[in-house]
This record gives sequence, structure tokens and C-alpha cells, in this order.
Amino acid sequence: TKVLGPGGVGDFDNGYAGISAVVRLGSTYYGFYHAEDREGMPALPGGIPGYYASIGVTRSDDGVTWRKVGQVITSSQPKDWIAYPNQGDRGAAEPGAVVSKDGRYVYLYYTEHSRVQGRGVDICVARAEVRNGPPLPGSVMKYFNGSFSEPGIGGRDTPVVTAKKFDSANAMEGHVTYSKSVDRYLMVFGIDVYQRRMAGMPASDSGLYIAWSTDAVSWSTPKQLVTDQVVPQEGMSLSWE
Repeated sequence: TKVLGPGGVGDFDNGYAGISAVVRLGSTYYGFYHAEDREGMPALPGGIPGYYASIGVTRSDDGVTWRKVGQVITSSQPKDWIAYPNQGDRGAAEPGAVVSKDGRYVYLYYTEHSRVQGRGVDICVARAEVRNGPPLPGSVMKYFNGSFSEPGIGGRDTPVVTAKKFDSANAMEGHVTYSKSVDRYLMVFGIDVYQRRMAGMPASDSGLYIAWSTDAVSWSTPKQLVTDQVVPQEGMSLSWE
């Protein structure tokens, strides 16, 4: 049974709406979803629809019936900004979320696709302070230059996980949980060495990786967990999210 679907023409989620992170605060569930505005966007390789992504939030009392509330994260760059011609993936995408170990914050991880200032596709983080209310539009602040100081809507960000040590690669789709047994946060995420994938070569450095953190912001050196392609391409195996 479908519990969430795209919005209408002109909406920020007109092309796609997929929940990829849920947190529970009290008796209420908050679901963060990858939203795609596909209107006027060039296609990605393989004919996959292009998109300008943002992060939407929904709420539910039973975990089944969801109500959309609005956007909590948008890119620092507008829809028409491109890093290279015919760029089909833009915006802030693919959320993951975790409640901090002390219950004070909701950390919201997202993949920034703008490639601003020569960056690659990177994983960034924002947070909402629970004592100020639920993680709804206007309550989320992005991490930038050492502090959570930029607004979730349109603010600047500093990546917390990148693929800089690889040749022509992107980091994406960070999902985080907290382990009481080791008192650490664990992130599972993808590394896409895209030149090899686009050349039809088998995965080597591409795959799912793990990293650990004590503060949910600074992460250890990534370790490869699964070797596979992490972006869909026809005829190739895929492991993602």
C-alpha cells in the first residue's frame, strides 16, 4: 500500500517522493524524504529522469499514515545553477537521520549534488534541537565552517564525508545509527568511482563504506564494506541506500 507519493505540477516533489529516514520523538514519527522536481530537467545517463532534489519532512502518529509538512533542506544553489553542461542531478538529496545519543538533536544527513566551488558530490549534515520543537521547516540548521550556523533552506554547508582520496569519485547517501555498545555513531554510505562505471568497468573502489564518529560530525577514515556499483547503470549490479 502506497503511503507517500509525488506532489502536483509545480510542487518541489512533483517527480518523486521517497522516505529514506524516520525518527520517533515521543509518540510521533518524522519521516524525511528525497523529493525531486523533474520539471525542465535534462535526463541522466541511461535515460533516468533528471532532478533538482530537496529534503521534505512528513509526520505520522502510527507510522503508516503520513502527512507532508514541507521542505527542511534545500541546496545553497538554485535549480538553474549548473557545474557543467546538461547536469541532470542537482540539489540536496537522499536523507539519513539519527537522534543524538543524549536525545538533544536530530541530525539530518544529506547528499549535496551541486558540486559548488569545485566540490564533488558530498555528504553534509544539518540538525534540529529537539527542545525547540520537532524537526519541521525552519528548525533545521546546516553545518558550515565548524558550526551549525546556516539555515536549512538555501544555506551554505561544509561536507563531513567526501570521496576526495579517490580519483573522480563521489560520496553519497549517508545513513547513520548510534551504537550503545561502542558509544559511537556508525555511517553506511556509497562511494561511486564514476569514470570506471561510465566506462563499463567492474567495480573496485566503488561500493558501500562505513565510518565511525564520536560526535556525529567528524568521521573516521572510510572502510569498504561491499564492492559494487552504487549508482544505477544498465547491465550492472547495484548496492545503495
